[in-house]
Amino acid sequence: MASAGSSFHHTALVSTPLGETTELLITKLSSARGYTVSATEGSLLLKRRYVPNWALLVALVGVFVFFLGLLALFVREEESATILLAAHNGGSRVIITGMVNDEMREKLLSTLSIVSVKQAANPNTESERVVKKTKSSPSIPNEDQASRLLRMAELRDKGVLTAEEFEAGKKQILGETT
Repeated sequence: MASAGSSFHHTALVSTPLGETTELLITKLSSARGYTVSATEGSLLLKRRYVPNWALLVALVGVFVFFLGLLALFVREEESATILLAAHNGGSRVIITGMVNDEMREKLLSTLSIVSVKQAANPNTESERVVKKTKSSPSIPNEDQASRLLRMAELRDKGVLTAEEFEAGKKQILGETT
């Protein structure tokens, strides 16, 4: 039984180049159940068609009115989200707006976390130089650091991040306060 997604808006600045960020998002998000990913210049469109809960209820009630119940199962609703991508200071700006379900929200956030953390695991890359430039920016509050560390630990526990990627990301986050 599928339910409607919820409103989602997220903006992220990642250090990987635009092309690499776009390819990673397409690769990771294409595996989400029920979603199609369409790419255009500078944006991705996520679409999902599903049988709404009300149609299932009508189908159950429709057992008594057999044909009406069967017809209700053919009803589909559609929700979509747009991902705008733009080059930004050697990295990428990613803006996500639209309706997504919990599975897609998790995929989006974990994919953006991978992009932000993987650059720390590959020193001497262009993305690493961007991170080093941004380290001189004002430090993040300890509460934000804690939430980022907890999020990375969850990704490590789920197998999305390796132990090395987690340690590199942890050093990056803790290093931002110095």
